[in-house]
Amino acid sequence: MVKRLKLALCTGVAVAALIAGCSAGASSKGSGSAVVASGSASSEAGGALDAGAATALVRSDLPKLEEPVGSMEITKAEGRKRSFNGGKIHVYSVRAGENSTRVNLAFTHPSVDNYVGDRLSYDDAPVLRADGKIYHPLALNSSVAGKPGSVVDAVPTAMFAEPRPSFVAYPPLPKGISEVEVVSPLSDQTVKVKVDRGPEKAPTGTADVPVLARNVALDVSNFEHKDGLITTIHGLTRTDRGVLLHYSIVLPEGARGLDDLGMFSSGAGRPSPWRLSLARGFSILDMQAKKYHLTVNELNTPSDSLPSEVSENKFAYTGWALFPFVDKTTTSVDIELSDNQLVQDVPISDSFPAGKKLAHGDFVKLGEGWQDPATFSPERLKKIDESISYEKTKIGNIGAIEQPVDNVYFAVSEGAVTETGSGVELDASVLFAPDQAELTSKAQAIIDRAVARIKAAGTAKVEVVGHTDSVADDAHNQKLSEARASAVAGVLRQALPGVEITASGKGEKEPVASNDTEQGRALNRRVAISWGGK
Repeated sequence: MVKRLKLALCTGVAVAALIAGCSAGASSKGSGSAVVASGSASSEAGGALDAGAATALVRSDLPKLEEPVGSMEITKAEGRKRSFNGGKIHVYSVRAGENSTRVNLAFTHPSVDNYVGDRLSYDDAPVLRADGKIYHPLALNSSVAGKPGSVVDAVPTAMFAEPRPSFVAYPPLPKGISEVEVVSPLSDQTVKVKVDRGPEKAPTGTADVPVLARNVALDVSNFEHKDGLITTIHGLTRTDRGVLLHYSIVLPEGARGLDDLGMFSSGAGRPSPWRLSLARGFSILDMQAKKYHLTVNELNTPSDSLPSEVSENKFAYTGWALFPFVDKTTTSVDIELSDNQLVQDVPISDSFPAGKKLAHGDFVKLGEGWQDPATFSPERLKKIDESISYEKTKIGNIGAIEQPVDNVYFAVSEGAVTETGSGVELDASVLFAPDQAELTSKAQAIIDRAVARIKAAGTAKVEVVGHTDSVADDAHNQKLSEARASAVAGVLRQALPGVEITASGKGEKEPVASNDTEQGRALNRRVAISWGGK
């Protein structure tokens, strides 16, 4: 089974304090070796930089910590999460990128200093409301169905008395939306936030030290550090082995190394080859193809190659990581760093970064060159090959790694209709009376919207699947879900002659939310319509 990253929103933000609004993206121009970005740098574009000048470049014009624009008091937590009540959700900013929408927020509670509790489920996470639509968090699909699994967000593990901002990712917002309302099922309050757009501030790179994006975050384990961890994206290149990421880091003063930060660890509990053993948290969110890519096991910079002087905070050090192939039509992606930060709209290039190519995979000072796996020694390549155990991986010269990736579930609701990545879901509470399978008077208008989507897709096959909550027994719910799917399929057949339509029911077997709350049960009562090829 493919490893699910544990990205569900939790009680607070303990892993890292993402400085809200500090992820910075810039687009590449031409071959990708020259970069255009906002901001300024104290170097001449195109000139070769030594380690000191290169480090000064990525340190230039650093962002400042933002204040929250609004807060919501937690009053509606239920069950084991009842202890959340009395806490607050702080909203810092909303940024609409080309591929996703990033919301920076934090959880606090006045009576706790480091409270570890249950993670919030998909239906507990905040949603965005704008222009009559609801934008749900992005999530990774489960392995058994197209239902949402882990929310694409940071990996908070505790609630603190002081805010430690993190993020949650949502579907991209239409360009006409300038303000959203952040709504939490845990609170009666909401927060309205202006939407930020356009490229974020980043230093201008040079030919030898390109800058595609930069992120500044507080230490992920030691909150006594006053400065931030600076991660800069220098290259994201398509190769015949996969997508190669080049990045640099400048550690906070006093950090003993990457293990101290929790960035590079043994990845306990992550099954091979999806154990992010040496680049935990680096992942690619490809919303253009609705895919989520993890790094290929062992194909990244070994943490033990980082020199001890990294803790002196004097230089940036470059590393690399290899991802499975990204869809050829994808032009840019979002990159999740260290499980706690999201850098949006990073362009993918077909050109390796300019500068010296290094025939080893160890960390080096920024400005000394870029690691190129194609030039590694045969002995190291063989060792890497042997470490990849997944059955679909081609062993030998790692010439065509075929790693499975996770699908991304996204949902945008408008009334009783929710658009997803694979079709639409109709609210069964509106289509049918409670515990009934006869369509209501409101059903036709709702199904008509699904018909319009199917016609626009030009598909030849449609699948209709009914789902219920868990209030009744299994047998009853299974029969009810089948009957409701058949009712909807009957209307679709009349409106879509020539389209092959199948109907089935799943009963209560595939919930998208918890059945412990009425809100969760309402989400589970649905009829899902998906379509395939033309």
